[in-house]
Amino acid sequence: SPMMHSSRRNMHSFHPQHHHHPAAAMAVHPQQQMMMQQMQQMQMMQQMQMQQHQMAAMVQFQQQQQQQQQQHMKMQAQKANQMSRQKQQQRQRQQQQKQQPDPDENNKDNNNNNNIDKGLVEQTKENRVSRIEYCTLFAFSTENWSRPTSEISTIMKLMEQMAVRYRDTAIREGNIQIKVLGDLDDERIPEGTRRELQKLENDTMLSCQKRINQS
Repeated sequence: SPMMHSSRRNMHSFHPQHHHHPAAAMAVHPQQQMMMQQMQQMQMMQQMQMQQHQMAAMVQFQQQQQQQQQQHMKMQAQKANQMSRQKQQQRQRQQQQKQQPDPDENNKDNNNNNNIDKGLVEQTKENRVSRIEYCTLFAFSTENWSRPTSEISTIMKLMEQMAVRYRDTAIREGNIQIKVLGDLDDERIPEGTRRELQKLENDTMLSCQKRINQS
């Protein structure tokens, strides 16, 4: 019986301590929760600020890239324009050089013409002394059309110049008539060469007729 009474007393004294601990824990918990919420809000604000800084840095980087690309394109366009101007100036210089006569080429043509003049005049004198009525001079054959274009052009130019120069000699002598053998209507013959050869024929024919009528 004393043992049981003691046990009940001990049990009765234990219960008040058991009811005080939860009350103290419940009083501290709301403050901790508020602090945690504030910390979470601060973290969220920091994250948002970091994202804003990253976005601003990305936009600045893209703007710099665009500026660099624009500068690069501008430099490329300037280089292209400069190269185009240089090529145009080079073509103009080449055209000017082509238009300017070459002194060496002119001297060469003059020497050739002088040699041909002497040959024709000497041949004409010999024919007169030897009483030769007809003389054939070869200038250009059909095989010559296979020559390079530059050579054909040079030959045609010489024929045109000689037609002009020898016409005066033939008319002055008065008894020399030139007859061109071949196809003067060939389209490959330059118009200037064709015109001078035809004029050589007509003028020397009229000169001979005039000489005959006078005699």
